[in-house]
Amino acid sequence: MMKFRIFGTALLAITALPLAITAQVVVDPPTQVEEEVVPPTQLVFEREVFSYPRFVRRNPFAPLSSNSAGGPRFEVIALRGIIYRSGAGGSIALFGIGGGLQANPDNTVQAAAGLTRRLRRGQQWGNMRVLEIHSDYVLVEVTEFQLSERHEMRIVRAGQGGSS
Repeated sequence: MMKFRIFGTALLAITALPLAITAQVVVDPPTQVEEEVVPPTQLVFEREVFSYPRFVRRNPFAPLSSNSAGGPRFEVIALRGIIYRSGAGGSIALFGIGGGLQANPDNTVQAAAGLTRRLRRGQQWGNMRVLEIHSDYVLVEVTEFQLSERHEMRIVRAGQGGSS
């Protein structure tokens, strides 16, 4: 039993000796450090205010669609016809979506069924508003994301191709 005590004490001394050696660290005496004099700061509370230019960029917090009336988008609307009258407010523009011309198997062409709307100057359909109706074209204003563009629409006849 005595052997185990001597052996345990020796083992404890061997394991504790490196810890005791590494714990002895020499510290240099503190040097005189001059303290900087910091002036007292004043707290200012300001609220951030965001403003966005109306016509340069779109406000990212505004809803994407301000048109609650719904209706088709300008890309799918085509000018089908113009009923022109030289007096003020008498002209009517015929717009349609879908339909168009449809080829049959026997090489004949017929008009396909689609939605047609008659609009006068100042009336709106979807994101498009009619500005002017002339004898050969219609000037419309298209509003997307609070930006407005003017487009001139002409009737596309069979064989002409292209878009409005």
